[in-house]
Amino acid sequence: MGLIKSQIVLRHLCVTFIGILSFSAASVCHAEKPLHIAVASNFKSTLDVLAQHFTASTQIPIIISQGSSGQLFAQIENGAPYDLFFSADQARPKSLELLGLVFKNNDTSYRKTYGIGKLILWMKPNQKKRISEQIHIEINHLSASQYLKNLPPSEHPLRLSIANPNTAPYGIAAKSFLQNINLWPTLQKDIIRAQNVGQVFQHVQSGNSPLGILALSQLHYAKVNQQHYIAIPPQLHPAIIQQVVVLKSAPQRDQAMQFYQWLDQQSIRALIQQAGYSVPLK
Repeated sequence: MGLIKSQIVLRHLCVTFIGILSFSAASVCHAEKPLHIAVASNFKSTLDVLAQHFTASTQIPIIISQGSSGQLFAQIENGAPYDLFFSADQARPKSLELLGLVFKNNDTSYRKTYGIGKLILWMKPNQKKRISEQIHIEINHLSASQYLKNLPPSEHPLRLSIANPNTAPYGIAAKSFLQNINLWPTLQKDIIRAQNVGQVFQHVQSGNSPLGILALSQLHYAKVNQQHYIAIPPQLHPAIIQQVVVLKSAPQRDQAMQFYQWLDQQSIRALIQQAGYSVPLK
Protein backbone atom coordinates (compact mmCIF):
# COMPACT_ATOMS: atom_id res chain seq x y z
CA MET A 1 0.00 0.00 0.00
CA GLY A 2 2.84 2.37 0.85
CA LEU A 3 4.34 1.89 -2.61
CA ILE A 4 0.99 2.52 -4.33
CA LYS A 5 0.44 5.73 -2.34
CA SER A 6 3.92 6.93 -3.22
CA GLN A 7 3.29 6.33 -6.91
CA ILE A 8 -0.02 8.24 -6.74
CA VAL A 9 1.63 11.19 -4.98
CA LEU A 10 4.52 11.20 -7.47
CA ARG A 11 2.10 11.10 -10.43
CA HIS A 12 0.16 14.03 -8.94
CA LEU A 13 3.35 16.05 -8.48
CA CYS A 14 4.41 15.37 -12.08
CA VAL A 15 1.03 16.53 -13.43
CA THR A 16 1.20 19.68 -11.29
CA PHE A 17 4.78 20.41 -12.38
CA ILE A 18 3.91 19.96 -16.07
CA GLY A 19 0.94 22.29 -15.61
CA ILE A 20 3.17 24.97 -14.09
CA LEU A 21 5.64 24.62 -16.94
CA SER A 22 2.84 24.90 -19.51
CA PHE A 23 1.48 28.03 -17.83
CA SER A 24 4.94 29.62 -17.71
CA ALA A 25 5.60 28.82 -21.36
CA ALA A 26 2.26 30.32 -22.37
CA SER A 27 3.03 33.45 -20.39
CA VAL A 28 6.38 33.82 -22.13
CA CYS A 29 4.78 33.28 -25.54
CA HIS A 30 2.18 36.01 -24.91
CA ALA A 31 4.67 38.49 -23.42
CA GLU A 32 5.61 41.35 -25.75
CA LYS A 33 9.21 41.28 -26.92
CA PRO A 34 11.08 44.49 -26.10
CA LEU A 35 11.88 47.24 -28.56
CA HIS A 36 15.59 48.04 -28.67
CA ILE A 37 16.21 51.74 -29.26
CA ALA A 38 19.58 53.41 -29.85
CA VAL A 39 19.63 57.06 -28.74
CA ALA A 40 22.09 59.94 -28.79
CA SER A 41 23.08 60.90 -25.24
CA ASN A 42 21.40 64.31 -25.25
CA PHE A 43 17.97 62.72 -25.74
CA LYS A 44 18.40 59.79 -23.33
CA SER A 45 16.55 61.33 -20.36
CA THR A 46 13.69 62.48 -22.59
CA LEU A 47 13.43 59.06 -24.21
CA ASP A 48 13.29 57.45 -20.75
CA VAL A 49 10.16 59.49 -20.03
CA LEU A 50 8.62 58.73 -23.44
CA ALA A 51 9.36 55.02 -23.03
CA GLN A 52 7.52 54.91 -19.71
CA HIS A 53 4.42 56.46 -21.32
CA PHE A 54 4.59 54.14 -24.33
CA THR A 55 5.02 50.98 -22.27
CA ALA A 56 2.22 52.00 -19.91
CA SER A 57 -0.21 52.35 -22.83
CA THR A 58 0.93 49.41 -24.99
CA GLN A 59 2.61 46.93 -22.60
CA ILE A 60 5.57 46.86 -25.00
CA PRO A 61 8.82 47.02 -23.00
CA ILE A 62 11.74 49.11 -24.26
CA ILE A 63 15.50 48.63 -23.96
CA ILE A 64 17.56 51.80 -24.48
CA SER A 65 21.20 51.99 -25.55
CA GLN A 66 22.87 55.42 -25.51
CA GLY A 67 26.05 56.83 -26.99
CA SER A 68 27.26 59.47 -29.41
CA SER A 69 25.48 59.56 -32.75
CA GLY A 70 28.71 58.59 -34.52
CA GLN A 71 29.30 55.56 -32.30
CA LEU A 72 25.73 54.31 -32.70
CA PHE A 73 25.86 54.89 -36.46
CA ALA A 74 28.96 52.69 -36.68
CA GLN A 75 27.25 49.97 -34.63
CA ILE A 76 24.23 50.02 -36.95
CA GLU A 77 26.48 49.81 -40.01
CA ASN A 78 28.04 46.72 -38.44
CA GLY A 79 24.68 45.03 -37.89
CA ALA A 80 23.68 45.99 -34.34
CA PRO A 81 20.09 44.71 -33.81
CA TYR A 82 18.39 48.01 -32.98
CA ASP A 83 14.78 48.73 -33.95
CA LEU A 84 14.95 52.53 -33.96
CA PHE A 85 17.77 55.07 -33.91
CA PHE A 86 17.35 58.57 -32.40
CA SER A 87 20.27 60.59 -33.72
CA ALA A 88 21.36 64.05 -32.59
CA ASP A 89 21.65 65.13 -36.22
CA GLN A 90 20.05 64.55 -39.61
CA ALA A 91 23.25 63.66 -41.45
CA ARG A 92 23.59 60.13 -40.08
CA PRO A 93 19.93 59.15 -40.56
CA LYS A 94 20.24 60.40 -44.17
CA SER A 95 23.41 58.35 -44.60
CA LEU A 96 21.67 55.25 -43.26
CA GLU A 97 18.89 55.85 -45.76
CA LEU A 98 21.39 56.11 -48.63
CA LEU A 99 22.97 52.86 -47.45
CA GLY A 100 19.58 51.16 -47.65
CA LEU A 101 19.42 50.58 -43.89
CA VAL A 102 16.22 52.57 -43.20
CA PHE A 103 12.84 50.86 -43.53
CA LYS A 104 10.65 52.00 -46.44
CA ASN A 105 7.00 51.25 -47.13
CA ASN A 106 5.56 52.10 -50.55
CA ASP A 107 8.55 54.35 -51.23
CA THR A 108 7.91 56.22 -47.95
CA SER A 109 11.03 56.30 -45.80
CA TYR A 110 10.62 55.98 -42.04
CA ARG A 111 12.87 58.94 -41.24
CA LYS A 112 11.73 62.21 -39.68
CA THR A 113 12.73 65.11 -37.43
CA TYR A 114 11.62 64.72 -33.83
CA GLY A 115 13.28 67.78 -32.30
CA ILE A 116 15.72 70.66 -32.71
CA GLY A 117 18.33 70.87 -29.98
CA LYS A 118 19.31 73.94 -27.97
CA LEU A 119 22.93 74.57 -26.99
CA ILE A 120 23.94 76.05 -23.62
CA LEU A 121 27.08 76.95 -21.67
CA TRP A 122 26.97 75.43 -18.17
CA MET A 123 29.25 76.48 -15.33
CA LYS A 124 29.86 75.95 -11.63
CA PRO A 125 27.60 78.12 -9.44
CA ASN A 126 30.37 80.57 -8.46
CA GLN A 127 31.73 81.06 -11.99
CA LYS A 128 29.10 83.31 -13.53
CA LYS A 129 28.88 85.60 -10.50
CA ARG A 130 32.65 86.18 -10.40
CA ILE A 131 32.94 87.01 -14.10
CA SER A 132 29.85 89.23 -14.12
CA GLU A 133 31.28 91.27 -11.22
CA GLN A 134 34.61 91.66 -13.00
CA ILE A 135 33.14 93.04 -16.23
CA HIS A 136 30.25 94.86 -14.53
CA ILE A 137 27.42 93.13 -16.39
CA GLU A 138 24.21 91.98 -14.78
CA ILE A 139 24.08 88.19 -14.59
CA ASN A 140 20.90 87.99 -16.65
CA HIS A 141 22.49 89.99 -19.47
CA LEU A 142 25.77 88.11 -19.64
CA SER A 143 26.09 86.32 -22.98
CA ALA A 144 28.06 83.13 -23.51
CA SER A 145 30.55 84.89 -25.78
CA GLN A 146 31.03 87.74 -23.27
CA TYR A 147 31.59 85.22 -20.52
CA LEU A 148 34.26 83.26 -22.38
CA LYS A 149 36.03 86.32 -23.81
CA ASN A 150 36.32 87.98 -20.39
CA LEU A 151 37.67 85.12 -18.34
CA PRO A 152 40.43 86.37 -16.01
CA PRO A 153 44.01 85.09 -16.50
CA SER A 154 43.61 82.90 -13.42
CA GLU A 155 41.07 80.81 -15.32
CA HIS A 156 43.56 79.85 -18.06
CA PRO A 157 44.23 77.30 -19.39
CA LEU A 158 40.47 76.96 -19.79
CA ARG A 159 39.28 73.41 -19.10
CA LEU A 160 36.14 73.70 -21.19
CA SER A 161 34.43 70.37 -21.89
CA ILE A 162 32.67 69.71 -25.19
CA ALA A 163 31.55 66.56 -26.96
CA ASN A 164 33.96 65.20 -29.55
CA PRO A 165 33.24 67.12 -32.81
CA ASN A 166 34.29 64.06 -34.83
CA THR A 167 31.48 61.84 -33.53
CA ALA A 168 28.92 64.03 -31.72
CA PRO A 169 26.64 66.64 -33.36
CA TYR A 170 26.60 68.74 -30.18
CA GLY A 171 30.39 68.74 -30.37
CA ILE A 172 30.19 70.04 -33.95
CA ALA A 173 27.82 72.79 -32.79
CA ALA A 174 30.08 73.69 -29.83
CA LYS A 175 33.17 73.91 -32.05
CA SER A 176 31.27 76.05 -34.57
CA PHE A 177 30.15 78.43 -31.81
CA LEU A 178 33.73 78.85 -30.57
CA GLN A 179 34.93 79.45 -34.13
CA ASN A 180 32.22 82.06 -34.73
CA ILE A 181 33.29 84.05 -31.65
CA ASN A 182 36.97 83.66 -32.66
CA LEU A 183 37.98 81.62 -29.60
CA TRP A 184 38.61 78.21 -31.15
CA PRO A 185 42.29 78.90 -32.06
CA THR A 186 42.97 80.10 -28.50
CA LEU A 187 41.10 77.43 -26.58
CA GLN A 188 41.28 74.27 -28.69
CA LYS A 189 44.51 72.89 -27.21
CA ASP A 190 43.07 72.95 -23.67
CA ILE A 191 39.53 71.79 -24.45
CA ILE A 192 38.44 68.48 -22.93
CA ARG A 193 36.85 66.36 -25.65
CA ALA A 194 34.21 64.09 -24.14
CA GLN A 195 32.82 61.04 -25.91
CA ASN A 196 29.33 62.58 -25.89
CA VAL A 197 27.30 65.28 -24.14
CA GLY A 198 26.41 62.83 -21.38
CA GLN A 199 30.09 62.77 -20.46
CA VAL A 200 30.28 66.58 -20.71
CA PHE A 201 27.55 66.72 -18.05
CA GLN A 202 29.58 64.38 -15.83
CA HIS A 203 32.72 66.50 -16.24
CA VAL A 204 31.03 69.68 -15.02
CA GLN A 205 28.89 68.00 -12.35
CA SER A 206 31.94 66.28 -10.83
CA GLY A 207 34.08 69.42 -10.96
CA ASN A 208 36.62 67.95 -13.37
CA SER A 209 35.77 70.82 -15.70
CA PRO A 210 34.42 74.22 -14.59
CA LEU A 211 32.57 74.73 -17.88
CA GLY A 212 30.76 72.64 -20.45
CA ILE A 213 28.82 73.15 -23.67
CA LEU A 214 25.91 70.73 -23.87
CA ALA A 215 22.16 70.32 -24.46
CA LEU A 216 19.53 72.34 -22.59
CA SER A 217 17.48 69.16 -22.13
CA GLN A 218 20.18 67.60 -19.94
CA LEU A 219 19.90 70.42 -17.41
CA HIS A 220 16.10 70.32 -17.55
CA TYR A 221 16.02 66.81 -16.10
CA ALA A 222 18.87 67.53 -13.68
CA LYS A 223 16.86 70.52 -12.39
CA VAL A 224 19.85 72.87 -12.73
CA ASN A 225 19.12 76.48 -11.71
CA GLN A 226 18.76 78.76 -14.75
CA GLN A 227 21.29 81.18 -13.23
CA HIS A 228 24.01 78.57 -13.69
CA TYR A 229 23.87 78.35 -17.46
CA ILE A 230 23.68 80.65 -20.49
CA ALA A 231 21.78 79.97 -23.71
CA ILE A 232 23.97 80.07 -26.81
CA PRO A 233 22.23 81.95 -29.65
CA PRO A 234 21.24 79.52 -32.42
CA GLN A 235 22.62 81.84 -35.10
CA LEU A 236 26.14 81.15 -33.77
CA HIS A 237 26.11 77.46 -34.65
CA PRO A 238 24.50 75.10 -37.20
CA ALA A 239 20.94 74.07 -36.38
CA ILE A 240 20.90 70.84 -34.38
CA ILE A 241 18.17 69.03 -36.33
CA GLN A 242 17.61 65.63 -34.71
CA GLN A 243 16.04 62.75 -36.61
CA VAL A 244 14.75 59.26 -35.86
CA VAL A 245 14.62 56.25 -38.18
CA VAL A 246 13.04 52.80 -38.16
CA LEU A 247 15.78 50.43 -39.23
CA LYS A 248 15.22 48.04 -42.12
CA SER A 249 16.68 45.18 -40.07
CA ALA A 250 14.51 45.94 -37.01
CA PRO A 251 13.72 42.64 -35.21
CA GLN A 252 10.46 44.19 -33.92
CA ARG A 253 9.47 46.21 -36.98
CA ASP A 254 5.72 46.43 -36.32
CA GLN A 255 6.26 47.70 -32.78
CA ALA A 256 8.97 50.06 -34.04
CA MET A 257 6.56 51.55 -36.59
CA GLN A 258 3.95 51.88 -33.84
CA PHE A 259 6.40 53.85 -31.66
CA TYR A 260 7.48 55.97 -34.64
CA GLN A 261 3.88 56.99 -35.39
CA TRP A 262 3.07 57.44 -31.68
CA LEU A 263 5.67 60.23 -31.56
CA ASP A 264 3.34 62.42 -33.65
CA GLN A 265 0.71 62.67 -30.91
CA GLN A 266 0.36 66.24 -29.68
CA SER A 267 0.85 65.24 -26.04
CA ILE A 268 4.14 63.50 -26.89
CA ARG A 269 5.37 66.46 -28.95
CA ALA A 270 4.56 68.65 -25.94
CA LEU A 271 6.72 66.44 -23.69
CA ILE A 272 9.64 66.78 -26.10
CA GLN A 273 9.19 70.56 -26.19
CA GLN A 274 9.01 70.79 -22.40
CA ALA A 275 12.27 68.87 -22.18
CA GLY A 276 14.16 71.67 -23.95
CA TYR A 277 13.73 71.10 -27.69
CA SER A 278 11.92 72.90 -30.46
CA VAL A 279 9.57 70.61 -32.36
CA PRO A 280 8.93 70.81 -36.11
CA LEU A 281 5.64 72.20 -37.35
CA LYS A 282 3.07 69.58 -38.34
